[in-house]
Amino acid sequence: MKRKKKATDRYDIDNIPIRNEVKERIKKETLAEMEAIVLIHTLGRMQGLQDEVIQQMIDEVLDKIEEIKDCIKGADGLEQRIAALEEKVA
Repeated sequence: MKRKKKATDRYDIDNIPIRNEVKERIKKETLAEMEAIVLIHTLGRMQGLQDEVIQQMIDEVLDKIEEIKDCIKGADGLEQRIAALEEKVA
């Protein structure tokens, strides 16, 4: 009985520079399953990058909050100086 051709048969899998276990698995998989595996892998990478970007944004917001806190702390003396000037003018 002749083996049914798979979509992967049109590629020369043996010449791809990957481990032999992976080559054997590719030969056994159907093209749809391989696409699903690639899609899952790509989605995982994208989610990881998304997490990194979100964490970077959070860190930037927290840094800005600290800057604002420092400005507010420095403004206390400014507020007293303005009050003193207002008294002198009045």
